[in-house]
Amino acid sequence: MTRRQMDRFEMLKGVRDLLRAKPEPLLSAPAARRQMPVLEAAVERLEQAWQQQMLAEDQRRSTRGVARRRLVGLMTEMAALARIVERGTSAAFVQFKLPRPQTDHRIRTTAQLFLELAEPMEQQFADHGFHAVRKDLQARIDDFDRAIQRGDAAARNSAAAQAVIAEALKQGTAAVSVFDVIVRATCRHDAGMRAAWACARRVQRSTFDVGHSTFDVPPSTLRSEEHTSELQSHHDLVCRLLLEK
Repeated sequence: MTRRQMDRFEMLKGVRDLLRAKPEPLLSAPAARRQMPVLEAAVERLEQAWQQQMLAEDQRRSTRGVARRRLVGLMTEMAALARIVERGTSAAFVQFKLPRPQTDHRIRTTAQLFLELAEPMEQQFADHGFHAVRKDLQARIDDFDRAIQRGDAAARNSAAAQAVIAEALKQGTAAVSVFDVIVRATCRHDAGMRAAWACARRVQRSTFDVGHSTFDVPPSTLRSEEHTSELQSHHDLVCRLLLEK
């Protein structure tokens, strides 16, 4: 879910909560009663799809990341040992070199090359404590391949959830547009209710994208985000006070 989508999602939840708290006069019109289930369903679908997308993204990153680190770690050790062996012999093992940049494809291709290069050196590796290094490397290559496949499946699940999010936002926003007309018609003489509606209807700006931690944010921006959060908290307090009237 993008930042803008999250902002609209929060707006839809705010409108839903207002309509639940103040069904009269907001739900007095037949059109409003027809749109309320649409809005409720849209918010529910957004909550479910958001959770599914976060789970898929976590699976995609963690599964591939662990297998990738294990494979690169063994390749790094093999390259270091090849340099040590090279110094004690006349042979050259410069082909034991890690790729730059380390994309998944480059890592996988280089790992297969290491597997082939290690065959005539298997005894040298064993003499330095690397027993069955080719077997271990092949196992880690297989783990990496499976992790990539699972990551691709998770990416497809995330894309499917994103499509649900886009459609639910579209339906929810359309329902809120109908309520805009109804509120103007039914609350012409109710300034408090119009203010509460405008408060709930406002699309807040989030501080940073979903999934980002404050460690990803430059220190110079942290105070700005804190200030934004303070303003949003004040805005939410005003909304609650209006609802309680």
